[in-house]
Amino acid sequence: MARLNYTNFAQQTELTREVSSSATVVDVDSVAGFPPAPFMVIVDPGLGTEEIMRVTQVSGTQFSVDRAVGDDGSAGGGSAFAHAVGATLKDGATAAVFNNMAKVFEVMDNGSGGVVPPLVKPTGGLTWGDLL
Repeated sequence: MARLNYTNFAQQTELTREVSSSATVVDVDSVAGFPPAPFMVIVDPGLGTEEIMRVTQVSGTQFSVDRAVGDDGSAGGGSAFAHAVGATLKDGATAAVFNNMAKVFEVMDNGSGGVVPPLVKPTGGLTWGDLL
């Protein structure tokens, strides 16, 4: 997986066209503040149709996306839903980000039940470039 980009300044946006559960392009009303692709977005946050998408390309106000990103960061690992015009879409850190971070850093027990500072050692086939 390519390094994901993040920002503190992406504005919440809305879908301007209906999205089927298999669509790979979504139209939004604004891309203001979003980082360069790739980055994660959350569609319909807090609703039963909440979905994590990985934006792979931005063209004007269209996002090309991987759908239903799961906790491990794989496309198809979650649930894809249809989304209506006006559905909320926001930038966000997701479980996949933190789960991959846990794979990259091994935390060792110092024998006293405490935890020593993380020892940097990429694991699981991941590299620094996958996370940072």
